Amino acid sequence: MSNSNLENSVGFTDKLKFFLSVLLFLSSFISFSFLNNRSFYERLLVFVFFVVLSVTLFAFSKQGRSLICFVKDSFFEVKLMSWPQRKESLRMTLVVFVFAFAVSLFILIIDKCIEYLLYVLFLGWK
Repeated sequence: MSNSNLENSVGFTDKLKFFLSVLLFLSSFISFSFLNNRSFYERLLVFVFFVVLSVTLFAFSKQGRSLICFVKDSFFEVKLMSWPQRKESLRMTLVVFVFAFAVSLFILIIDKCIEYLLYVLFLGWK
C-alpha cells in the first residue's frame, strides 16, 4: 500500500470507537425515555452523561480527531475573512428588502391580471 492509502485507512479500533459512540448517543435518548418513573433531573443527568461519554469516545477516534482539526482550521479561516462593515450590511439588507417588495408587487399585479382575465372576461363573474 502507498502512504496515502495508509493515512486514509481507518482501523478496526477506530470503527469500533465510532460505532460505540453512536450506540452510546442513541442509548442516551432511549434511557431518557425509558426512565420516565424517575425525576426529570435524574433523567437529564443520565442523558447528559451518555452524551458526554459518546462525544468523548468519538473525540478519541480518527474521525473525531479529524473533525476537531477541521473545526480548528475553520475557526482560523473565519478569523482571516474580510467581514463587511455595519453600514455596508445595512445597505445590502435594505436592497434585498426593496427587491423582495418589488418582486412581490410584480407577482401581485400578474395574479390580479390573471384573475381578471379568468373570472371577468372568460367566466363572466363579477
